[in-house]
Parts: sequence; structure tokens; C-alpha cells
Amino acid sequence: MRPNIAYLQDSGLEIKTGILVNERMRTSHSDIYAAGDVTESIDFSTGQRIVNAIQPNAAEQARIAAIAMTGGNANNLVALQINVLDTLGLISCSFGFWSGAAGGDHVEIVEPQLFKYMRLEFLGDVLVGATCVGSTAHIGVLRGLIQGKIALGEREETLMGDPTKAMDAYLASRQAQSAWMNAALRMQITLKLFASLASYLPSNKKSNVATDIDLADGSTIGDVIILYKIPSKSAHLVMVNGVYIQPEERDQYALKSNDALAICPPVAGR
Repeated sequence: MRPNIAYLQDSGLEIKTGILVNERMRTSHSDIYAAGDVTESIDFSTGQRIVNAIQPNAAEQARIAAIAMTGGNANNLVALQINVLDTLGLISCSFGFWSGAAGGDHVEIVEPQLFKYMRLEFLGDVLVGATCVGSTAHIGVLRGLIQGKIALGEREETLMGDPTKAMDAYLASRQAQSAWMNAALRMQITLKLFASLASYLPSNKKSNVATDIDLADGSTIGDVIILYKIPSKSAHLVMVNGVYIQPEERDQYALKSNDALAICPPVAGR
């Protein structure tokens, strides 16, 4: 996809394949912002500028631009390449540097009888890319490992032996990083889990359906779902401050301090 920006050639804006923007979505003109498929921003995996024409990226850039234009302070966390396709019911997903990094390693599982395929790309002990076909299990975990640039250590060997153990590697890595997390910027949000999901709240909850939780700055809805082991299929209705968040946006939606995150299962009665 190439942005239709020919009409901007004589505008004075700095453009290449797309409109060049900084981490706040500001163009080379101090009063003009851009977001979405027309922009050329920094790729998470390579550090190079790319046009990342996917809906979650466009939505995140629009959020950052809106905050910046109204005087707020927010930065885009650079563009993570994500592709999700539904081909006659067969789901395929790819994240990050799915083509592999120079000097890296990879592991793959091929199950043609089940129409399933998985390939993980590593650079050292860091997961840098993933491709999955026929299964959506733990794709949020894979995204978290990639975007967090988490050093897996010996857990990289575990994944090389069995790529399906991504959840175990993620949780172990999170625990190993607890000292670093305590020193990192943190924020507090209110988590509300309704009906059957209330059982996933910690024991120190402030009510039957709500509790205040501490998170690392920049944590997403997907991170909360993983950390509290909420079954992804049960997270049917997800709202932040009363605003519905589409399923495809949840892994990219960065929470802010004092947000109220509410999650309801498919059927909830009184």
C-alpha cells in the first residue's frame, strides 16, 4: 500500500513514501499532525521508517495525535508490524520481524493435518517475530514478548524445543523482571470484572467486582487479560472509562493512570 500524498508535494511538509511524523504524530510543520496509513513512522523491529498500514496502528496514532493536538503529553511506542487474515475461517497472524533477523534463529511447527503452523524468530534470547496459522492461542502473549523485547535467557531454549510454551515463558519472564518492574514507572487503574469473571480478581479486591491494580507504564488491555489469567474468549465486552474497545484493538490499547477497565463475559446476569 502506498499513501496517496501526491497533492502534498509542494506543501512544504517533509514526505518520503508517506508523511514523516515524530513520536507525537507531528509533521515537519509544528501545527500539522498526521495519523494512519498516510504516515511514515519508526518500525519497532528495524528502527527504520515504514508505512505501517494496519488498523490498530492507525487507531493508536490517532489517539496520540488527538492528545498532542489538545496539549496533552503522549508518545507513540513506534509501529509494531501486525497482520491478521481470515481466509475462509482459517486465521493467520504475524507479528514483528516475522521474516527473521540476520544472525538470528528460528523454530517452527508444521501440522498440515490440523491446518496449523507456527514459526518463532529469535535474535539472541529475544523473540523478535512470530507467524501463526490455524490457531490464535496465546497470540497476545507472543505480542507481549516481542514488544517487550524481553530477554528470555534459558526460556529461549524451552521455546526452541516447544514453541507452544509461550505462556510459560511469558509468565516466568514477568516474574524474573519483578525487581525491574518495581523500579519502572508505574500507574494505577481500576479493574472491574463482572459475573463469572469476578473470581479472577485478587483477594484484596475493594468490592465484589472491582479492585485497584498497579501496572507498568504503557501496559495494554491485553497485558491485563494475560496477567490476571482471564480467558480471552470470556473477555466479551471490554470498556475503558465506559467506552467500548473493539477486540482487535485490545492488544494495542495502552492504558493510562486512573483508567477504569471493565470486562464482562458473553452472558452476565444479576
